[in-house]
Amino acid sequence: MMYTCKQLPVCFLSGVYWLGVGPDNSCSMTFGAWLGGVFMRVLRQLWGPFPQYPLYLGIISTAVDYPTGHRIPSVDSTTRDLYFIPQSSIFRRSALAHDQLANGVMTSPVYGGQGAVEAVSKDSHLERTANEPRDPSLHKVTISHINQVNNSIRVFRLDIPSKGTMNFLPGQWLDVHVPTVPKPGGFTITSSPSSATPPNTSHNGYLELAIQRSPDNPAAAWLWQDPALIVGETLHVRVGGSFVWPPPAAAVNTIRKVVFIAGGVGINPLVSMLSSLAESRPSLPDGLEVQFLYSMRDPGPPRDAGAMLFLERTVGLFANLRGGLKLFLTGEGGDAAGGEQGVVSCAGADVSFQSRRISVDDVAAILGPDKERAVVYVCGVPTMTDHFVDKLTSKSTGG
Repeated sequence: MMYTCKQLPVCFLSGVYWLGVGPDNSCSMTFGAWLGGVFMRVLRQLWGPFPQYPLYLGIISTAVDYPTGHRIPSVDSTTRDLYFIPQSSIFRRSALAHDQLANGVMTSPVYGGQGAVEAVSKDSHLERTANEPRDPSLHKVTISHINQVNNSIRVFRLDIPSKGTMNFLPGQWLDVHVPTVPKPGGFTITSSPSSATPPNTSHNGYLELAIQRSPDNPAAAWLWQDPALIVGETLHVRVGGSFVWPPPAAAVNTIRKVVFIAGGVGINPLVSMLSSLAESRPSLPDGLEVQFLYSMRDPGPPRDAGAMLFLERTVGLFANLRGGLKLFLTGEGGDAAGGEQGVVSCAGADVSFQSRRISVDDVAAILGPDKERAVVYVCGVPTMTDHFVDKLTSKSTGG
């Protein structure tokens, strides 16, 4: 059962919950899921006296495998504005704050160590994500492999110790503590949750991160050292973030269309979600359609798919999903001159591309008339996510 109070969606699962309000949780209560109606009335009463305080929802016991100790985003709508738009749901994540909630049904920024983020905000990752849910556990992992995708992006495999497992939701990020750097960096997990929980002990679980070169980001700079110096090093990580699949406040069995919109390294959380969807295909609602719109800087001929972040993986995942991928390549100014169209040879198939930005019309055409049963995830730089959220939620576009 789902209750909504002043734009704050809360999904009540079977179990016993704990609620804390205020900076020191001075006002708290416990309740069972069946008392959801009572809880919402209490929440409405608390909203007025404590508008500046975050709300904490801790799962004491539940049959649903969600990370415990999750924190509901702040009710201060100037910094955390969760909402459900008419007819469809927009989940937006912008690169401004490294995986934190912003504006959208759910918003959070891109995590990959990008220098542009550091140039906009000098706050540390911990400061930018102070109101985000975090798992209390700190895990030890080992850098086992580094793949140089191109001149600006590396993909890291972090092995989890033997017999160890880690639970996370697709789309979440890691606090990454690296040697000699006092504060952790924040980087999105690009692997699916199943990779961290292998079915048998013959293989260690692992996490994967795609990290962009960013000399001004201390943690990213450390990870961009000579691979020979850091492979085998131990790191400590903690899971966090609320930009996730499945949507926390939506019944998955009512969704008929999922639309992912990725700009550059904004593909990082979305490829984890796509992997999870492909793995769980037999249990997904009949007829569920997944559409993926991916925009990146045009690398120019010969356009090696292996150097285009997660393009080959995305194409391969659609072998197990109903839907498809649309690729957009942009130039220095956003749109390539001449509106070129062509193909990229990828995994034995030709992937069509258009040399322009993704437009609102592209998304509207995919959503079609059945918007009420669709969810949209947007992840990219702030200007991109702001644009799509503003346009898709405006009445003039029929959002």
